Amino acid sequence: MRMTCLYCASKHVAQSIVLCIEARTGYPYHLWLAIGHLAEAEAELVATFPKLANEVREVRLMLMGKDDKGRKVTPKTMMRLLEKVQSFMLSNLGMKEEEFVDGAFTEEEEE
Repeated sequence: MRMTCLYCASKHVAQSIVLCIEARTGYPYHLWLAIGHLAEAEAELVATFPKLANEVREVRLMLMGKDDKGRKVTPKTMMRLLEKVQSFMLSNLGMKEEEFVDGAFTEEEEE
């Protein structure tokens, strides 16, 4: 079992959203890439956050058409999942979302 990386889990969920959009716009095999990224996000979370990993798994199974409740994935489903993973990440870092964004991205040019 790999060590938990909330940054990595966030990255994989975000990438799966991009790939789902691409799958709907003419690249159907990108859906499998999105499913793979969700599996990676699960693996990043399961050691420390098993409940959150299970939520990612549920969305992955929905994308695969293997949800026993017949639920479908919507963009809102994916964004809620990303927001939840990022919320875990920020709370574990002791940061607010604005602090994370400000620290990661700037409009200032490098010298």
